[in-house]
Amino acid sequence: MPCRSRYGSRAGQTMIEYLIIAAMLLATVPVMAVFLRALRQQSARTLELAASEYP
Repeated sequence: MPCRSRYGSRAGQTMIEYLIIAAMLLATVPVMAVFLRALRQQSARTLELAASEYP
């Protein structure tokens, strides 16, 4: 039976958990960019309507 270190499998699990969280955080960047673009487009439309000279 091979001698395992005290934290062998736990350290591997922790590394995988950190990688999953890092991937999730990196995945949120493009989603936030899409939301920001949509918000800016909506703001431009609202400003254009408010600035129109329609009676």
